[in-house]
Amino acid sequence: MASGFLDDSRYAELLICSHISKGHGPTRIRLVMAQKGLDKDIINLASFAYS
Repeated sequence: MASGFLDDSRYAELLICSHISKGHGPTRIRLVMAQKGLDKDIINLASFAYS
């Protein structure tokens, strides 16, 4: 991984935090993460961590 780039797990974490602060629910957050091209395993892991 090149210096300065986020890995998928970190990107998912940032997306979740951002959407939670906007009041979005888990379904919408998962949809946005899928639209951003994140792998289903990363989405499931990140969602589990914040549930």
